[in-house]
Amino acid sequence: MNTRTWLARVTPRGYLLFALAVVIAFAAVGVWGAGAFGGTRIPASSEGVKHEHRWGGGDLLLEGLGQRPGTCVVRPEQAPEREVAVSAKGGDGVELTSWFTGPALITCDVDAKGYTGTSIGLHTRTRSLAFKIGVPLAVLVPVVLGVVYGVRRDPH
Repeated sequence: MNTRTWLARVTPRGYLLFALAVVIAFAAVGVWGAGAFGGTRIPASSEGVKHEHRWGGGDLLLEGLGQRPGTCVVRPEQAPEREVAVSAKGGDGVELTSWFTGPALITCDVDAKGYTGTSIGLHTRTRSLAFKIGVPLAVLVPVVLGVVYGVRRDPH
């Protein structure tokens, strides 16, 4: 069976369902990209090199990027500093709410990533089991329905 014969068997309902699957897939890739790449990388500081990230306050999600857990130090300009333990890559992040007014500088002894604002929610959602299972199902269901109900069994 050639392509032209097969495409003649697809009904408008089938095309609509396949288009819906493509739209869902592109939207999911966009949400995943925003959640995965929305944070700011904080390189590990060492004795000779100090990397600092400026946090303006509000909510912050810190995640470790290395193979081992580490510590980040949050130094506000007008409040006491705090040490925060971060897990190794793949572990749960640490959510912080600012206990100070004004900015703070963050240094870590391991590579870390900081998420603020809406990127916290996007990142958290894209790492959830519901997203990891729900998105493939949301794409697969219209495809299956398109094959079952949108393709004629015998060409006209």
